Amino acid sequence: MKHNWVAYLKENHSWLAGSLSRMYAFYSYVGNRRVANRSVSKSAEGVEFVDPITNRKIQFRDVCDHVKSGGIVIGKNIIQKLALTDVVERIFKKGFGISYTELKKIHDLLTPEDIMEKTASLKSDIDLLSLECTILKSLFSNEESVYAELMPNLRPHIPHELLLSKEKIIEKHIGRGKMNAHGPHKDSWRYHPKNTVNVWLALTDVNHLNGMFLLPNSIDYYPKFKNNEIQNGCATYPLRQYHTQLKAGDVAIFAAETLHGSIVNQTNDTRFAFSMRCCFEKPNFHKNFMYNYVKIKPSFSNLNYEKLFTKNEFEPLSRDDYFENYGTDLPMLKIKELTDKKIVVERNGELLTFPRRCAHKGVDLQFGHLEGDCLVCPQHQFRVCQKTE
Repeated sequence: MKHNWVAYLKENHSWLAGSLSRMYAFYSYVGNRRVANRSVSKSAEGVEFVDPITNRKIQFRDVCDHVKSGGIVIGKNIIQKLALTDVVERIFKKGFGISYTELKKIHDLLTPEDIMEKTASLKSDIDLLSLECTILKSLFSNEESVYAELMPNLRPHIPHELLLSKEKIIEKHIGRGKMNAHGPHKDSWRYHPKNTVNVWLALTDVNHLNGMFLLPNSIDYYPKFKNNEIQNGCATYPLRQYHTQLKAGDVAIFAAETLHGSIVNQTNDTRFAFSMRCCFEKPNFHKNFMYNYVKIKPSFSNLNYEKLFTKNEFEPLSRDDYFENYGTDLPMLKIKELTDKKIVVERNGELLTFPRRCAHKGVDLQFGHLEGDCLVCPQHQFRVCQKTE
C-alpha cells in the first residue's frame, strides 16, 4: 500500500488503521516466528561503546541504562565485531547486485526509482529481518527481554541534487525520511511505542552534511508538533545537537523519544543506513496504531493477546515551545530586515542577505542559525547561501 494512503488512514480513520495494523501483526505469526528462529545471539563484549557528547567510554553492561535515561551511545564497527560481514555482503548483493562497500555510489549505478523499488523489496526480506534480530539480541544480551519491530527501514539518502526532481513522487510512495530528510521529531509522533529504542546502523560513512542530528537528554521535551514533525518556531537547540560522525559499521543507539531528524544530503555520496527499533519491556503502543512487534528474547512470542485485546492508552504530548532544562538561551540571529522574500542579518558589523525561506521545504529561516557564510535551516540542516539581488 502506498504511503500516502497509509498516512490518510492514520490521520482520518485511525480506528480502521489501528484495526488493520492489529490484523497484520497478528496474522504475521508464522513469518515472525521463522525470522526469530533464524537469528542468533553473538557476543558484543568486544565492541567499543562511547557517549559521543562526552567522549566517555560506556561499559557494555551500562549501554541500555544510558540510553533509557536519554543518553546517546555509539557502538564502533559492529558489523566486523559481531562477525556479520559475510551476512551483510550477501544481503546487499541479493538486493542491489553490489557489495555493501559500494553503497555510497549506488546512485551512479541505479536510478532513484530503481533504488526505491529495490529498497522496498529488500526491507521485508527474511535474511534482513533475521539480521535485525541478530543485531538486537547481540547488542542487548544483558537485557532480560527484547522486543523487535519487524518493520525495519533501509535509508538510502542519495545526494540532494539528484533527488530534488523526484522527491515528491518518492515521498508519495514510501514516505518522508526513507530516501530524503525528515525534520526534528520523536518516533511516537509517527505512532511508534513510547518506550522504543532506535538502533541506527551506518552502512556508509556519515558526517554533519548527510547524517542525523539528535538533541541529547530531550526525552522529557514535548514540543508542539504538526504532521509528525516539530512545529515551526519551536526550539531545536542547534548548538546542543549531536550530528552523527560515523564510519560504515558504526551504530547509534538512542531512545526514540529523543528529538532527532535527518540532514539533507549535501555531499556527492549516498548515505545509507539500516534503522531498527526495539523495546526492553512490552511495547507501550500508541492509542490509535500498532506496529509488528514480537518478543525475540529470551524466547519468541508474537504478542497475540496484546495485539488483539490490549487497549492502547498512549498519546504523545504536544505542548511546549522551549525545553525547560535548556531554557530559552538560543543562538538568535541579529535580524536587521525581514520581508516576505528576504532576511538580512548582522554578523560582526557585516550585513548578510538570505532568502526568507529554505528552498528545500519552505521553512522560515528566521529560526535558523549562522554557520560560516551559510544560514542553516532549523528543520533539515540545509545550508542556504547568501541571496544575490
